[in-house]
Amino acid sequence: MSDIQKACNCFQNFSMKIFTLRKRVNMIRRRDSPEFDSYVQDVYEIIDKVDAEFERRYNKDNIAIMKGITSLCPTSSKYLDQSALEEFAALFGADIEALSHEIMRRKIKSILRTVVNLETLYTQDSDNGDNG
Repeated sequence: MSDIQKACNCFQNFSMKIFTLRKRVNMIRRRDSPEFDSYVQDVYEIIDKVDAEFERRYNKDNIAIMKGITSLCPTSSKYLDQSALEEFAALFGADIEALSHEIMRRKIKSILRTVVNLETLYTQDSDNGDNG
């Protein structure tokens, strides 16, 4: 699971906890006490600020940007992930069709490079076996 997916899951879990906490506070709030009302208001303010910060950081566009950048990293398990790159490119009005062709070209080039590296490694191993 990527860091972005973990962050999204964390945000969803946090949102559910906020919802549950708000329900509980509303149930408890029926008590008539000025101090308790002040406490509840403080809790609501904190929850709203944290919720707003999560919404700001992990909105749809920001997640698309993070996934797009992650899919451009060669060491990522999602390297050249077409759907992530298409979402990323759509944010900037890029040509999706040209991007699809470039992704395919890069994937083929990467596969060929891997095959050549494996062939070189196999040849080196064979040469070392003949000499030893």
